[in-house]
Amino acid sequence: MYAPPPAPILATAPPHPPLSEDTDAYDTSGRYTVQLYPLTSLPNLSTEPIYPTITRIIHSNIIDSPLPSDSPSDSPFPIISSPLSVWRGLLKNVPGSLTSQFPSYLSTKDGENDRAAHIASLYVILVSTPSNSPGPILVLQGLRYKGNIGAIIRTAVQANIFESIVIIDPIFEEDAKNNSRVEEKDVDYYSLMNAPLIEIVYMKDLHDFKVFSDSEMNKNRKWLATHLNSEAINMFSPLASSHLLAASIDSFVFLGSEGDGLPEGFVEDERCTCLRIPSMSSSINVGAAAAMVVACICMHRR
Repeated sequence: MYAPPPAPILATAPPHPPLSEDTDAYDTSGRYTVQLYPLTSLPNLSTEPIYPTITRIIHSNIIDSPLPSDSPSDSPFPIISSPLSVWRGLLKNVPGSLTSQFPSYLSTKDGENDRAAHIASLYVILVSTPSNSPGPILVLQGLRYKGNIGAIIRTAVQANIFESIVIIDPIFEEDAKNNSRVEEKDVDYYSLMNAPLIEIVYMKDLHDFKVFSDSEMNKNRKWLATHLNSEAINMFSPLASSHLLAASIDSFVFLGSEGDGLPEGFVEDERCTCLRIPSMSSSINVGAAAAMVVACICMHRR
């Protein structure tokens, strides 16, 4: 059987072009931008104008990178080592002019992997945010199924508006029996495989979140929650517009489980505005609900 030749590896990286204005890239009017940076230039990274805005560096674990797999204690931002499958997906978010200079290898069966390996041998991905202002934080409370959480995280990351994602761990005895409970190892998986572009925070109970939300940097955030109660506002109504706009700037956006919803302590907080999604059924899958909420926030933001 014919085996395609391996992807050629260049001795040096091509000239580093400026950040593209490609409208399909991850930097489209969002919170974060991504760009490739030559491995050979890493020793000089701290002298670059972009350095103060970097939030994380991602490199592929298929190469012997000069970067460690885990962030050193003195690093101002996380350094993430990603498998080739993740690296290949991340490259789709890099502005087009940064990757178009590389052969696509699309004529070979494993062309995308070869192309990703080629780029990984030359570059790391820098994730940065030019804005020092806070962004919305997505809070997932009491969600009991890993598949729903994974889908929501991918949606939130691609929206490119959230500062971070908080997962508050539900404590249900039956979850331990059917392996549906989300654990810290699952959050590590989400962070590496589905969402290395932004931070995911794991909290074991509501007390941890209260400490976090009452901190000096978060105490003035607005709260927006999907919840069915008598005061909830139709999410598609004109009245909801101002709340959705505020949520896109500086807020906690809450999603609870389909069965139990959010704890009363959340929805009764004076900072909280509740939105309801009109439905012909008794409940909407939380992954679908999240997609609708995120889409509405993005439309009001942009």
